[in-house]
Amino acid sequence: MDAFDDTSLALMKFGVGQPVPRKEDPTLLRGEGRYTDDVSLPGVVEYRMLMDKYNPAVPASLKEEKYTPQRYSFISLEGYINAKVVVEALRRAGPNPTRVGFRQALESFKNFDLGIGAPLSFGPERHQGLDNVYFTRVEGERWVPIADWSSAVQA
Repeated sequence: MDAFDDTSLALMKFGVGQPVPRKEDPTLLRGEGRYTDDVSLPGVVEYRMLMDKYNPAVPASLKEEKYTPQRYSFISLEGYINAKVVVEALRRAGPNPTRVGFRQALESFKNFDLGIGAPLSFGPERHQGLDNVYFTRVEGERWVPIADWSSAVQA
């Protein structure tokens, strides 16, 4: 039998083409979704505060003449949340993290509070941290949650 490295084994078990259970968020389906403007969520408040403080610029190589970046968006909020997870995993992995240590650190997350109303959990057999999918679309030059699927399909 051929020897497989960790990456090959992970791709066979958790890779492209593998089914991922999906659970729609009933709150969003009822049109009661929370937006990047929803400052009742501590994670959104922190994200907006940091965006205001550092005012990150789009790198010149990525700028497009026809595009004006939004101050707040689901895309940058998602990036912020992902970075928050990576930073916490690195903290848990210790001062000299290894790939194995980083993975173990991620797998130690149990109901980790991201401040978005959905706790994050990983484990040795659970590599999908959140179960909800939040669909968005551009409306009037803003990203907004899709609340009415019949209208979204026809748009």
